[in-house]
Amino acid sequence: MKRIKKEFRRFDTDRSHLLDIMEFKQFMSQLRPDLKPATWKMCKKKFASYDRDSSGFIDLKEFTSLYQDIFGPLADEPNNGPRKREVEESRSVNSDVWFCHSKMC
Repeated sequence: MKRIKKEFRRFDTDRSHLLDIMEFKQFMSQLRPDLKPATWKMCKKKFASYDRDSSGFIDLKEFTSLYQDIFGPLADEPNNGPRKREVEESRSVNSDVWFCHSKMC
């Protein structure tokens, strides 16, 4: 979970231990620079779907679910070990599917 925590902290710019909608939009936009910029409508929809407690914020647990949905179950595996190729392929395929399903392609 080290990688996921690091990514969470990177986008938690106000250090509240929660992502607000603006921090979430930054995350979405920076994840895939090859895609069109994240739109407010799409960001709000995705934000709401992962804000499972309806707090108006995404906590680490909710972010972990989001991150694994995007990058697959191997999202937190190091990509320099014996499973490097499997990990990289899993991240690529899962993120492509997730983003296309999100209509960000």
